[in-house]
Amino acid sequence: MSAPETRLTTGDPNLDRVLHGGIVEGSTVVISGPPGAGKSILAQQIVFANATSERPALMVATFSEPQSKIVAHLSGFDFYTPDAFGDSVRPLALSDALRSPDGLASVVDRLTAEVVQTRPAVVVIDSAKAMTDAAASSPDLRSHVYELVARLSHTGTTLLLVGEYDDDAIATRAEFAVADAILQLSNDAVGAADRRAFRVAKLRGSSFVSGRHSLSLTSKGVQVYPRLESIVQAAGVSPLPGRASLGVEGLDALVGGGLPAGDATLLMGPSGAGKTVLSLHFVATGVAAGEKTVYVSMEESPDALMAKWRSFGMPLDDALADGRLVLHHAPITELDIDRLGDEVARLLRDRKPSRVVFDSLGELAVGAEREHRHPGYIWSLANLARRDGASVIFTQETMAFGSEVGTRVGFSHLFHNVLFLRYLERPDRLSRALTVVKMRDSAHANQLVELSIGPDGMHLDGTVAGATGLLGWTTLSVTDTGER
Repeated sequence: MSAPETRLTTGDPNLDRVLHGGIVEGSTVVISGPPGAGKSILAQQIVFANATSERPALMVATFSEPQSKIVAHLSGFDFYTPDAFGDSVRPLALSDALRSPDGLASVVDRLTAEVVQTRPAVVVIDSAKAMTDAAASSPDLRSHVYELVARLSHTGTTLLLVGEYDDDAIATRAEFAVADAILQLSNDAVGAADRRAFRVAKLRGSSFVSGRHSLSLTSKGVQVYPRLESIVQAAGVSPLPGRASLGVEGLDALVGGGLPAGDATLLMGPSGAGKTVLSLHFVATGVAAGEKTVYVSMEESPDALMAKWRSFGMPLDDALADGRLVLHHAPITELDIDRLGDEVARLLRDRKPSRVVFDSLGELAVGAEREHRHPGYIWSLANLARRDGASVIFTQETMAFGSEVGTRVGFSHLFHNVLFLRYLERPDRLSRALTVVKMRDSAHANQLVELSIGPDGMHLDGTVAGATGLLGWTTLSVTDTGER
């Protein structure tokens, strides 16, 4: 049996995960993408993550750039270490060789000699496209690229070719023909926002996580957020014993003694019907029992949520301080669904909560549908939380009045349990009501139950008689018969 291949880290654990362990040592890798996508940053990040005094890295510039400018570009990133630059990370300018009469031949000879002398772990040529564009002809380019790769293959050096290549180049240019790996970065306008992404177009001799993964540029450098569906196992989650109380007196009895532990539950209803308030009760009850809870909000800030708990006489400041409660705010203005998935995965791994709330599903669904990933993304997010035993609640806003049809109701098949909150139109007032639409593995009540929200939160006020309307309507008309 052959020995396992040695891998080089990319400097980002998530990207290493996508590559199933990192970049194969000694391979030739093309990093392509448009200007501003993060190609050079990724290459430099790989360099600093792997270079040592014994096996340095060469950063080859095909056109002269002052060392002070290179340092200025790098100094804003956490991976940059000033002591390494010039020691384990060595700049090498080949612009003179490229402009010489021998052109690419001179570059190949010069670079080969440098590699033989220094035995680097990594060589970066940036921009490789600018260098290869200097070839006299396509056959000339092909022969010199093949020669360079062949010479370096005997040294164990990993070669990174960085360039602004378009999609057509993959099928036509010599760099891609000899590449063991092709890593594509993109930066596309989505509405008013820019969305960076990463995908593996080729990884010879190795499996990888396919598809388009979200990418961001931060002070840490390039950070990749794997497509959530690719990291959540398709296998179902085993049922768990026990029940999770909703925290509203009388409501647990309607759902068979509480929500089955480990289930995914949808609270759906129009704005103001009580979805968030019921979620607050669910969280407060868990915290009071010593359970850890994560609340992910796309709309309300942590301060606003804490104020709501206080207003209902459920102060959770101590729980927030000691870690029993974690509030994670993901504003809808810059919502990246895979970045959110990565952040939630970290919270679940670190905190191991028994209760998780996502408020609300609507914002997540918009992002998933925009990328043609509904319902897979929502299912994966729910199962990400459930696989470690958490009971999960999603809220979903429906229309305030009229029939509720179409894709919004279509979410319900993703959940074990669905509770429908709605309005009741009485002759003298507008009130609220709740129906248990379904519970997949539990007996439940079928009545329409009126509820109210007061200074101490939500209360059930008895069953409703005389309501007229259709099941899918969010507001029902009630002839007040006095029965409850």
